[in-house]
Amino acid sequence: MKSFPWLIALFLCAALHAADLPTVTVEHLYYLQARAERIRRLKPDEMIDYCIAQKIGGNAFDQLYGQLFTMRVDLAKLLKVEELKVTDPRVVTLNRTSEAYTSLLREEAQRVQNGIIREGQIATDTLIVIARAQNQQ
Repeated sequence: MKSFPWLIALFLCAALHAADLPTVTVEHLYYLQARAERIRRLKPDEMIDYCIAQKIGGNAFDQLYGQLFTMRVDLAKLLKVEELKVTDPRVVTLNRTSEAYTSLLREEAQRVQNGIIREGQIATDTLIVIARAQNQQ
C-alpha cells in the first residue's frame, strides 16, 4: 500500500503537465497590478476606447461599437446633409437608439474594467504570497 501515494503524486504531476499552464513571471504580475490601478481610474468612455484599442471585450463588444458608429454616421447625415431638425421623428428615434446602445457599451466596458481590476488584485495577492514565502526562507 505504500506505492499508492506515489501513484497519486505521479498522476497529479501528469495532470499538471497535461494542463500546459502558462508561466507567469513576477514582472508580469507587477504589470497586471499596475494596469489594474490605471484602469481603475478610467471613465466609462475612456474604458470603451481602451477596449477598442486593446481589442478586448470580445466580438459582441466590437459589433456593438460598430453599430453605434454607423448610427452616428446616419445621425450626422440626417442633420448635416438632409438638414433635418433635432425634433424630426427619425432624428429622435436614432438619438434614443444611440443612447441605448451607448449605455449597453458602457456596461460591457464596466464588466471588462472590473475583470481587469480583479486580475490586478489576484496579481497583488500572488506577489504578497511570494514575498511571504521568500521571507520565511
